[in-house]
Amino acid sequence: MSQLQALDLSLNHIVGEIPKELGKLNSLTKLILRGNQLTGRLPTEIGSLIELEYLDFSANRFNNSVPEILGNLLKLHYLGLSNNQFVQELPKELEKLVQLSELDASHNHFGGEIPFQICSLKSLEKLNLSHNNLFGSIPNCFEEMRGLSVIDISDNQLQGPVPNSTAFRNASVEALEGNKGLCGRCERNATMQRKLVYDEIVRATNDFDSQYCIGNGGHGSVYRAELPSGQVVAIKKFHSPLPCDQIADQKEFLTEVEALKNIRH
Repeated sequence: MSQLQALDLSLNHIVGEIPKELGKLNSLTKLILRGNQLTGRLPTEIGSLIELEYLDFSANRFNNSVPEILGNLLKLHYLGLSNNQFVQELPKELEKLVQLSELDASHNHFGGEIPFQICSLKSLEKLNLSHNNLFGSIPNCFEEMRGLSVIDISDNQLQGPVPNSTAFRNASVEALEGNKGLCGRCERNATMQRKLVYDEIVRATNDFDSQYCIGNGGHGSVYRAELPSGQVVAIKKFHSPLPCDQIADQKEFLTEVEALKNIRH
């Protein structure tokens, strides 16, 4: 079937290894094998399918490293590797996939550091590296990936500062949690960290529900919140900003803010 362009065998009960002969289907643009019970290595012959645009190996039982030969698939727009048992590092050769818009390598056993070569993927819009064994810092070059809009690096062993990029600034708490070493006090990440803490507070108080309110003051109300870390804190939520002509009240408001910044209940 040398003229076959799409092959979808997803969600079956196919077992064993991928046959090497699959590499002879040179006209394939889409290959979907997700949701089976395939094992072993990905055959290097897959690298011969240079017309592939969509490749999905997710939700199988592959348990070796990802072959470097996948870097030959220059027309790929989507690469799905999630929910397998892939080990070792993500191959640096993936940097050749300049048309790749989505890479999902989540829920595996990938180790090592995030290769800085990923930053060469200028077309990348979505990146999911969650639930792996990645460690080290996040490459600074992520700040140059202006097309990247969605990222998930949760449940790894990453540390250091979070890059100051749109994808990380807009990321949810869930997309970053599970990395105890990520910097939470670096000045360059202060926008990011305030958002993370605020999101935790909103969830802990059920969007400031009255049942969590423990007091009221002249400028706002105080809520009791238990954060995911187990820490119990008092949160003061101020009322809407005052009109500009109420100068005296504004000074009183700012004085209270300054006081709260310098005390620990």
